Amino acid sequence: MSWDVRRAVPIYRKFLLENKILLFFTCLLVFLCSVTLIAVYWANQDAVSEVLSEGAGDRAAARAALIAVLLVVMPGTLLIGIARVVIRKAVSPLKDLTRVADEISAGNLDPSFDFGVHVNCWEIKNCQRTDCDAYQNFSQQCWYIDGTPCEGYESRFPQKLEGCRTCDVYQAHRGDEVVQLADSFRHMANSLKASQQQLVDADDFQKRLIQNSFNGIIAANADGIVNIFNQVAEALVGIPRTEAIGHMHWHAFLDAELERAMDIPISHEPVRRVRGFAPREATIKRVDGRRIDVRLAGISLFERGIHIGKVFFFEDMREVKQLREDLIQSERLAAAGQAAAGISHSIKNIMDGFNGGVYVYRIGRKRRDEDKMTAGFGMIERNVKIISDLANDLLNFAKERRPLMALQDPRQLVEDVIAAAGPPREERISVRIVQKGPVQEVMLDRHAIHQCLSNLLDNAVGAFAVGETGHIVVEIGSAGDNVYIAVRDDGMGMSPRTIDKIRGGMYSTKGSKGTGLGLQVVQKIVKEHRGTLIIESEEGRGSTFRIEIPAGAETDQPVPPR
Repeated sequence: MSWDVRRAVPIYRKFLLENKILLFFTCLLVFLCSVTLIAVYWANQDAVSEVLSEGAGDRAAARAALIAVLLVVMPGTLLIGIARVVIRKAVSPLKDLTRVADEISAGNLDPSFDFGVHVNCWEIKNCQRTDCDAYQNFSQQCWYIDGTPCEGYESRFPQKLEGCRTCDVYQAHRGDEVVQLADSFRHMANSLKASQQQLVDADDFQKRLIQNSFNGIIAANADGIVNIFNQVAEALVGIPRTEAIGHMHWHAFLDAELERAMDIPISHEPVRRVRGFAPREATIKRVDGRRIDVRLAGISLFERGIHIGKVFFFEDMREVKQLREDLIQSERLAAAGQAAAGISHSIKNIMDGFNGGVYVYRIGRKRRDEDKMTAGFGMIERNVKIISDLANDLLNFAKERRPLMALQDPRQLVEDVIAAAGPPREERISVRIVQKGPVQEVMLDRHAIHQCLSNLLDNAVGAFAVGETGHIVVEIGSAGDNVYIAVRDDGMGMSPRTIDKIRGGMYSTKGSKGTGLGLQVVQKIVKEHRGTLIIESEEGRGSTFRIEIPAGAETDQPVPPR
């Protein structure tokens, strides 16, 4: 404290309360003695003058002065001594309360002090309400306890104080102001103790919550030093908590590039602004240098607009990734098995056709029957074409290829496909082209799209039963920046479950006559063109297979087989 500040403090504030009272009493006593002496002198002025005139002189005056001093000083000293003892006794409780206040400020919420007499409300009121919090409570008086069920009195604290001061229990306990002040100190200490225990319990709960979380949690202060490092983080990183907390920077476990991501707003609510990043796949660094795949999220912490730290939440993804890989592998094996079964069945059907054709050819040759020989050779030719188509589908489905893109006229391409396919095997099935508005030329692989449309056209013909009358429409048009070609039939149609099956691959609605590879090839070629295959169907009302290709479609990477 500077001299100017000390000089500004009134001098009486520098004394203890005991000295102030004693000084005041001494000054009052001196004043009263002085007044008494002056009054005695004036009352006996004539007698004093007579003594002095008779020659007693200086000896009489000295004797009178001594007697006056003794009469004043001796009783005054005795009174001051008595006053000092009384004042110390009166001020002693205040000193104790000052000591108690210092102990409470220092954190001791169980200070020792004893003022007044604790009264038991249940004895004075003859109350047997054992459910009352004040019953058998020897640490706190009932008027400081919230929720006491006293009839005719407010139960809530502090509203109840005014009514409780008129109660018999309060009157039995009531002392002077020091006792009441001591009661307030005791209540304050108990309230602080309860609040402290609540904070300790809340802190313990939060620590247990963090430590026992299924996710890893790493938090750091504003300087980046780790201050929270739970058990999952300890297990994944391989560093004990005692070595990480307070010693290591979060960069030791996570990439420093995340610093920029932590400053990106992820919530713009007026009350709660959050910066950080949502869960994403990332890696966390172990002490041995290895990296572990995790799902990571991060939040920047602010208080009153000031950055106070960061917290990261992460989940071990090793088991999830392994399960994902196992699932993909099992799906591949299942698909391979399904494909092998379908292909084997198709090859068996083709070989049956071969054997049938050979048998008919041999019978015709044995009997020199040209018609049977021709019929048998035709059967062989048809099955050779079928097995050739199957081999081409397998190659197209399996190999990587880059489409040979060139500008093509969609309508001309459709006309060529229909002409190459020839008339349908059933004369009652008609095929026609419908163009919706002008259609621009498109960048595409002519041979690949020709194969797509051939497959779709063949599937449309197969949607009709033998001898059934039907119509097939190939529609061409534009849809925004895309050009579409749709093959629509009014055949038997498909259920939603059947559509899901043919999308999954290796499933054919033709039974033993199909392998399901044709549609898989169509989907692969459309994907190579960055296009979309849309399937719409309704049982009994037909199906539509619609190919949409961007008008300026380009591909720069080969599409790998599935």
